[in-house]
Amino acid sequence: MNIKQIYSPILIGIISTAICFNFGFLTTVFSYSGLKFFYAYIIFSILICYPINLIAFYISKLHPEINTHSSLTKYIVGSSKFRSISVLFTGILIILLTLILFTISVYLSDFIRSIYTITFTNTLDNNTNLTLISLGIVFIYISILFILSLLRVEIYIKSFFKFLAFVSLVLVIVTVLIIRYTSPHSLIEFKNFNAPYSQTNTLSSMLLMALVYAILSNFISLAFYKNILTNLNTSFNNLRTISFSSMFYNILFSLLICMTIYTTLGNYSIFLQSMDEVPLVTIFSLIKQNSFTVYTLLEVTFILFNLITVISALVYITKITNKFYIKVAISIIPLLITISLILQGAAHVSFSKMFALHLIIIFIFLFDIFIISWIYDAQKLSYEILKNTNIKLSPIFNISLRIIIPFICIYIIVGYIFLCKSVILQILIAVICMIIYISTGIISNKVFNKRKF
Repeated sequence: MNIKQIYSPILIGIISTAICFNFGFLTTVFSYSGLKFFYAYIIFSILICYPINLIAFYISKLHPEINTHSSLTKYIVGSSKFRSISVLFTGILIILLTLILFTISVYLSDFIRSIYTITFTNTLDNNTNLTLISLGIVFIYISILFILSLLRVEIYIKSFFKFLAFVSLVLVIVTVLIIRYTSPHSLIEFKNFNAPYSQTNTLSSMLLMALVYAILSNFISLAFYKNILTNLNTSFNNLRTISFSSMFYNILFSLLICMTIYTTLGNYSIFLQSMDEVPLVTIFSLIKQNSFTVYTLLEVTFILFNLITVISALVYITKITNKFYIKVAISIIPLLITISLILQGAAHVSFSKMFALHLIIIFIFLFDIFIISWIYDAQKLSYEILKNTNIKLSPIFNISLRIIIPFICIYIIVGYIFLCKSVILQILIAVICMIIYISTGIISNKVFNKRKF
């Protein structure tokens, strides 16, 4: 892969990582045994999301006009009967934008306060005004980019993306090198990262969160970077490479950032092990006391990651509909919610306790798997990919889309809901749900699938 092709997966990894961390990824890692949680996260990313990445990049290359969830659903199903699912997806987008705006405002206000303290040797009050000012700065920034998106000045936005992507990559590398060569206990802390933290958390809870984050990072974010990667130099021959490398960079960035934070915390990590919910701002405050240099690099890195994701979301919003007032409404609602959170003095939004939102995310994922594997037909899709790209997919690919991936998702949900039941009963319930799922798929295939290849 050349430098232009490397840029694509790096950018995807950045967006995926930012989405996860905005949904409390670091807090979850602290709650679920460090590397053990990462093992589950990596396995789910490979088994569940890699095939979807491959399909997404194939459709992106073959049909560049498909740039939203609703247009994808309409193309596969052949009608707009499932528009309500796309509305749910837009709802998740609004929640994500709210979290991004909120966290950027908190990060930026904390960063401004820290720089002011060093420069003028006195401190700023920790009030909502500074956070609102920070939100105003971010709002002006995204408004300019939103206008540029409406004016179709895509070449400037993509150039800005490239700049932010490589600056973010350099910041991550520099931060890791500083930790490695300035912290005498970095290797010891690295080993301790795998130590169990909270003994009250169950395996089913950890698996559920790992699954949700895998879907968020490798599926929900596809809708965002699908638009910004249009017209990039990605040939069909590199579909497998970019599908895997984008997932690899996401895992790498997430792991390095978590390791860096844990190592920098030092003795504070022992204090945080017993806490179920740790606001990221609190962790950054502790890091600032141990190493202001690492704190500064991490703050700038997180702000850049989130700014890239905001641009991606805005580009997606401009493609949802041609009605200007709907675009403005979708953009304004997260801003109003963010202002409300700031005025209420909120410092942290606990994603791990939003089980209803977890179910919605998994439901949308299963719905898309369903329409691709049954309505569009996984076997015909494999043949189409072979005909257009000369990439031969194994029968396991079809089986994964139709059976393995849905069963894993359903079993994890069943295991979490029926926690007190035996494993055998959980498997039995999951099998019954799968029978209903497959039966519905067979019927839907006969009703909807009339395409000829």
